[in-house]
Amino acid sequence: MNILIIAPSIYPVTPENRYAGIEKLCGYWANGLHERGYQVTLAAGKGTRVSSGIEVIETPLGDFNNGEKNAYFIYRPRLREFSAILDFSHSHIGMRENKLPAVCWIWHDPALQRVDLPSYGVQSLSDWQKRRLQLFQGKLSSIFDCHCGPTPEVKEASDYFVFIGRPTPTKGMMQAVDICHAGGFKCYLIGGLGVNDDVRYMETIKAKCNNGVEYLGSVSDEAKIEILGSARALIYPISYPPHTGEAHSHKTVDACLQGVPLIAYNQGALHEVFGSTSNGCQLVLKQDDFIKRMEGVCTGIEYRQHIQAWASERWSIPKVMDRAKELIRQVR
Repeated sequence: MNILIIAPSIYPVTPENRYAGIEKLCGYWANGLHERGYQVTLAAGKGTRVSSGIEVIETPLGDFNNGEKNAYFIYRPRLREFSAILDFSHSHIGMRENKLPAVCWIWHDPALQRVDLPSYGVQSLSDWQKRRLQLFQGKLSSIFDCHCGPTPEVKEASDYFVFIGRPTPTKGMMQAVDICHAGGFKCYLIGGLGVNDDVRYMETIKAKCNNGVEYLGSVSDEAKIEILGSARALIYPISYPPHTGEAHSHKTVDACLQGVPLIAYNQGALHEVFGSTSNGCQLVLKQDDFIKRMEGVCTGIEYRQHIQAWASERWSIPKVMDRAKELIRQVR
């Protein structure tokens, strides 16, 4: 069975990917399905490198809009060749213009980004997002959590926290700096600018980094995993407008798969996705509570191993690939 995976066009899919969550995810899926005997083709940005045996349709690098349109013109002539198409892009042009054996994942809160969507095959990342797709766009969808990642050995906690995310107002990097200064915590900030992000906002954040708070910028994926794995916790003080939020989060999955606790503001789908404090997730509503949870976060190795075991059942690559078989069967 031959499968086409369509990646976003912002970054290439490579083992060295920096802050590129969806592209990295496409690499995990391409390799995981190939290892299970599927014939896999990956449409992805110029410079993509994946395992031997996976065909790559190289597309121009670009943004969410014109970049994905230009990419579509490259892989469009071949769309009818595939038994199933897994569309991880943002625009889903192929599914809007053609009737295909395909599914597409939606990455945003429908209250914030009401983009054109296909009339079929829509996949939500969470029940929270599914409800909002119907409320704000009248779209019915199924739920398939496509996030996955490796499960490295659980490490002992060091004396620092870590923040991962782009330096933008909604992602919470500025809030992370303020929280760590207020609580006297050491913290590493990881994340570079995305397409059209405001460099002045990043410079404002960098100017505030002192007294144990250090901005590392965009690091290699290997470095990110190394730093994250030894952190006391991942802090994620996202700051979306009221009654909005994220439908899911790559970096929070990465943390749980390494046994690293999560402390975040309770917005969007986070409560639904990550559940109770027994799974290492602490959700709060205000800065004072954020600081208290950071002060009291459990650092025991057995606790961290418990978090990883729970997360692995949901997001390890083998578990997700096993569930993907049924999804692909339904697409056909």
